[in-house]
Order: sequence, then C-alpha cells, then structure tokens
Amino acid sequence: MISLIISESALELVPFELENHPSVVSHAKKLGKYTSDILLDNSWHFAAMKGIKNEIKRGRPDLVHFSILEATTIPLYLQNKLNLFVHTIDDKVIHFGKNVHLPKSYHRFEGVIEKLYQEKKIVAKNELLLEIKEQTFSELIDEINPSKIFGFSTGGK
Repeated sequence: MISLIISESALELVPFELENHPSVVSHAKKLGKYTSDILLDNSWHFAAMKGIKNEIKRGRPDLVHFSILEATTIPLYLQNKLNLFVHTIDDKVIHFGKNVHLPKSYHRFEGVIEKLYQEKKIVAKNELLLEIKEQTFSELIDEINPSKIFGFSTGGK
C-alpha cells in the first residue's frame, strides 16, 4: 500500500489572533458563521494575514483542495492502493477513508472541511469518510511505518 501525505498544508481555521480583524469579521458575517469556524483564506483575509508567522505557507485551502482532487482521481486511489493523508501547517492530520471523493466545488469542499474541524469525524452509512486528529508529521510517519519514504520539495530536488 502506498501512502500519500500532503504535508504542511495551508488548511486551517482562522487563528485566534486574527478573529477580530475587519476582513475576517466581514467574511464570516457574509457566510453567517463565527470567525473561529471559517477557513483561513488568503483571497479573503489577505489584509489580516500580513505579517503573521509563516505567512507564505498559510491561507491557501484552494491549493489543498486541488491537490486532493488530483490525488483522488488517479488509478492507484480508485483501486484502493493509495492511502491519503493531509498534514496541516498547525499539526493536524486528516485521515481519508477508502474511496472518499470530496466535492469538486471549492465552496462545498470548504463547508465539508469546516464541518470536519467542528465534528472531528465525518461518517456516512456507518463508514468513516474523514477524520481529523492532532498529530505531527513525525507521529503520522510512525503510525504509517513505511518501508521507504520519498519526499518532494519546492526546489525540485
């Protein structure tokens, strides 16, 4: 079995220190949600994110969505030969059940992930679809216990 980990993903709820920023409050109000229950998104919260720690690595749930869509459409995944995990910048890991397909619409994906952050698990027909856990990258590697590890970097090395 092959395990694919999308690591240090820019997928997180709005952090406490940004919850009262006008751009975050305005966006949450439009959505009819609390500021603490929405995803941090650079396209909406650009002004709020200026100067935060690891700014360049945060606030891009759209890229995570695209990566998940790509991973879940390859033959290995469709044949249940690939386990998918999303490790986030704030050390949470999303575990995917077998043959899970997330919505192609980004806005629906956003809703599913926000629900996952609130409920910690998404279950349908008694099957676990998604689960989010507090887990570091190292802890995930220990859990998977792979025989080989291949890493990709932005430098292409």
